[in-house]
Amino acid sequence: MRLAERDREVICHILHEQFGENAKLWLFGSRVDDSLQGGDIDLMVEPEYLVENSLAQKIQAVSAIQMAIGDQKIDLLIRKKTIKESRIYKVAEATGVRL
Repeated sequence: MRLAERDREVICHILHEQFGENAKLWLFGSRVDDSLQGGDIDLMVEPEYLVENSLAQKIQAVSAIQMAIGDQKIDLLIRKKTIKESRIYKVAEATGVRL
């Protein structure tokens, strides 16, 4: 996993703060492959509870992460169990690393 330990801790803290202490978190995409360089930070969160305004929470979470670890491209997926999932959620879970 190409994510500094401090960055991982900050990301986990912020996402748990926004989406619940028992929210499940994944890092997926190019940052999972140690042989690559660069790339954005692809994250998926499965909230502990139903998220009322997911866009607002997503913006708050990404902004807080960027302020804490520096301005980096961050993609955040919010997995909602109540809707039919697109393929990206299944790929993120299958190929990602739990944080």
